[in-house]
Formats: sequence, structure tokens, C-alpha cells
Amino acid sequence: MNLPGSEIGEAERDDLPVYRFANVVVDVARQQLWVEAVEVACQPLAFRLLVMLCEARGALVSRQALFDRLWPGGQEIGDTALTQLIWRLRGALGPAAEAIKTVRRGGVRLDADVRADPLRAPPAEPVEPRVDSPAASRQAPPRSRARWRIGAVFAVLALVGALVFALHDPLVGAEYAIRVGDLDAGRTDTADLLRRAFEAERAADKGRARELFEQVTRRDERSPVAPALLAIYSFGAPADVARWAATAKARLRESTPAYTRLLVELAQVIDTSAPAARQVEDAMLDLRPNAWRLHLAIAHQHMSQREFGRALAAYRRVPLDALGPAVMVYALSDRASLGDADAVEAELDAGRLAHSPALEACVRARLAYTRGRWAQAVAESDRAVALADADRAYDNAMKIAEVGALAAFAGGDAGAAARFSRVLARCGEGRSLCVVRMRGFLAVLAARAGERDIAARRLAEAWDAAQLEWERAALHLVALEYGLAPPGTTHDVAAGLGTDPSYAGVGELLRAWQALADGDRDTARHGLARARLEGVAATYFAEHAQLLGARIGEPPARCTVDPPFPNSVRIAACVELAAMAEVSK
Repeated sequence: MNLPGSEIGEAERDDLPVYRFANVVVDVARQQLWVEAVEVACQPLAFRLLVMLCEARGALVSRQALFDRLWPGGQEIGDTALTQLIWRLRGALGPAAEAIKTVRRGGVRLDADVRADPLRAPPAEPVEPRVDSPAASRQAPPRSRARWRIGAVFAVLALVGALVFALHDPLVGAEYAIRVGDLDAGRTDTADLLRRAFEAERAADKGRARELFEQVTRRDERSPVAPALLAIYSFGAPADVARWAATAKARLRESTPAYTRLLVELAQVIDTSAPAARQVEDAMLDLRPNAWRLHLAIAHQHMSQREFGRALAAYRRVPLDALGPAVMVYALSDRASLGDADAVEAELDAGRLAHSPALEACVRARLAYTRGRWAQAVAESDRAVALADADRAYDNAMKIAEVGALAAFAGGDAGAAARFSRVLARCGEGRSLCVVRMRGFLAVLAARAGERDIAARRLAEAWDAAQLEWERAALHLVALEYGLAPPGTTHDVAAGLGTDPSYAGVGELLRAWQALADGDRDTARHGLARARLEGVAATYFAEHAQLLGARIGEPPARCTVDPPFPNSVRIAACVELAAMAEVSK
């Protein structure tokens, strides 16, 4: 039998059955799934899985058989993909999801009494009168009209069902489209506390949000939702995140709703595997397409690969009206960087963020930065900092001041060093990205001024504050580009990046720069070629690769660093390239 997704002719359609079990109807030929008389969306691969289980009539379908038929052609597919597919199918089945049973290391079966009806059993004798007969016209409407009426009835039933569902299963958090029925709660006040936690998070009161999520986790020992959200929002140190994720996983039961299972799975992988997180997010969006936090996360993932067109498309699916002011600032600023500057300016002119002059000024500073209007970006940044300080929003003031410092540096402002020092003072003495970036820029400015001892000291301070491997890679490149002694070894820094696709080719780039520092231009040239083949141009180290190319004889090309995060120090590479381009004129 052909599975859905293959080419099916009319004759073959007549032989395909309609499977029925419990309150579910599976129309194989039309690839339609009906649950409780309401047609529901089902991802094509999940539908194919359901057909296989219906064909088996309750028998166990082995994992290998599933892999062979669902992913033919010898593809290397792991258990995670099958698990997520099962969760997608359970989500589509809704109240009938419990019929899908998994056997550890065995396979999957459908625990239901399945019957198959022929799709089109042709009658023994014609039952429809001739269409050209007046009596026939009165007795039987045309088949297309009858189907239209049936479709209209089902559409009305679906709408009524959706309204009833929304009334009886209200939203708790629109961010992830979490409903009361997803909570699997053990207390009646769990939903209300979670609503308050989401409200605090939207208001950028992360301390209060964390407190409420932790309170729910302690008081309701049944629901896995609150600890999963603590992990997903990354409240706390990495050890805390791992603990919350483990707590959420330990609370899963056979009856846990499918969407909640996906939320818990996301908590397990969000900080460890971007590809796995994306798979889970896609599965969740199949069930809840309005979960705007997932679109936001996918936008960030595309940005991490410098897939700016896809990132912008994902950002446009995020409803601005749903965002709190703090999140909206970054959403609008990133959209401007990704090519939507005119639309973002129109939003601001129409009053978006008018209630928060400081945040509006921050977005206008980023707009000016995106358009290369450095002096305007600095002025807007200074205005936003003053407003934020007046509101005692010191964290916002620090981030806004950094935009002004970056614009000053990119525009060749002689006061850039003083600005970086002031931002550094706002960063505090903690180990943070802010400290690493500011000390890294101060090292660059000192090196450009010929103050090598100061540059080396600043670089070492930045290195000591760095917590992430990519931060050390950026600082290592600064050292090699300005002829300073790197704080670490090229081998160790390159090895620390691992196989994350966000750093594809960066290890080869580091080794190529080291070869140039050692005076071996041929090895540097070959290393740069390998880095480009591995995809360094799609990383936030692409500008360092352009600078290396110019240093070994390629024509210097101008570049723009926007968005100016996460690896801000690459702005220095663009400044160097601009200077080389001017000299070569």
C-alpha cells in the first residue's frame, strides 16, 4: 500500500481504506485526520506514522521498520527524531493520544480496536438519478454541492469546538501558548501563579519571575511546567538550569500531555544542542503556531548562523503587541539590523514605545547605527542613557551606553576609549560579556595607539573575565591581529570551539592567523581557504577572515558589523579593513 506523500492515482484511491478507532477517523487517500468529528492538522510524517500503526492493527511496529519506511534511503536518523514524531502525533490525536504506546527498545503500537472501511465502495447498482431529470434534481443535489454542505458543517463544528476548547482550557502564558490543560497541575492555584510569573517576565522583572516559577515548582510537586520554564529561560547558573531540567523530566508520567512533553524536552536540549532545540521548537509550533517565544527563539537561531533573511521572517511572526517593552526593544532593533529599518522607524513614529522614552531612544540609536549614521547613534545613545538613569533603569542604561561606544569606535570618534571605560564601570566587576567586550575594545584601542603593554594587560583582563569559548576565540584573534602575545594557545582555543556549526571554520581561521603571525604566509593562505570551505563566512568571525585575506594580499573589502552582537570586537577588523582600503586607493 502506498503511504501518504507518494503519488496516488484515482484507481488506487478507491482501494485505500478509512481507518477508525476510538473517536478518530484516518482518511488515508485524502490525508485527513478527524478527532471527535473535528478535522485536525497533522504533520505529513506524523500522519504516515499513524497509517503504519493502523495497518498493524495493534501489533508492535519495530523501531527499525519505522526508520525504514518513514526515512527511506539509508538516512542516519536518531531516536530523538522518532520520539519527537511520536509526540507530534500524540498532540494531533489530542484525547486519543494515549492509544499510542511505546515499548522501550522495541517499537510503537496502537492500543485500540482498529477497523478499516473502504474509502469508495462502489454500489452494486446506480443509486443516483439522472442529472438531466427534473425529479432527479429535486431528489438529489449535485455531489459537489453535497460535499460543500458537509464541509461547511464540519467547519462550523470545528469553530465551535475551538471556542469551547478555549473557554474551558484558557491560556496561562501566551509566550509558549501554554494552557491550563497543559499544566498537569496538582494544585488549584498553579495556573494563577504561573500567569503572574509570565507577567513579571514580560515586565523585565526577572527576579520576581524566577521567584514565582520557583514557588510553583516547590508547591506543586506534580506539574513539570514551572521547572521546565526555569530551565528554558535560563534563570540561574548552568548548574541551576540543569537541575530544573532534570526536575521537569522526573515529573513526566504516562498521562502527561504531548505539548507538555515537548516543553520538557526543550528544557533538556536548549542549552546543549541548537539543532535538537530547533527540532523540538518546530514540533511545538506544529501544535501551537501562536507560541511567539518559539518564533523569537528560531529567529535568534537563524541569526546565530547569519541567515538574516530567515531570521527576519521569523521575527515578523512575533506579534509586537504581545511583547513587553524590554523584549520589544531587542525585537525592533534586530529587525532594523536585518533589513527592516524603515518599518521599525514607522512603528516608532506611530507611537510604539512612546510610553518609554528611554527605550524608544535606544531603538533609534540602533536605527542610526544600522544606517551608518555614527554621530546620530552616539547622540541618541546619550539621550537614552540620561533617560534610563533618571528612571533608575541602570541595566538598560549600561546596554544603551554600549551602543553609543560601538558607534563612536566605528565612526572614528576620538572619545571612544573614554566611552568604553564608562561602560566598563557600569558593567561591574562580575564575569560578564559586558566586561569581556569593553576590555577587549580597550585592548584594541591601546594597540592601535602603540601602547602595547597597556594593550596586553587589557587583553589579559578580558581573557580572565571570559566564560565562553567563542569569547576567548575573539580575544585570541585580537592578539594575533595586533601582534600581541595571546593569553592562551591557538590549539586549545580552536579545540574548545568543538563542532558547533555556529563556529564552522573558526578553528582553521585561528590556525591560519597563527601561521601568519609565525611568518608562514603560504600556510596562512591555505588555512584561510580551508576555513572558508568549512563555512567561516556564515559565522560572526567572518570579518576576521576578511582581514586575514587582506593581510595576505587580497584586495581589502569594506564590511559592516550589524547587528553589533554577539562578537562585537569584530568591528575592529572592519575598521582595519576600511583603513587599508583608503591606503590602497
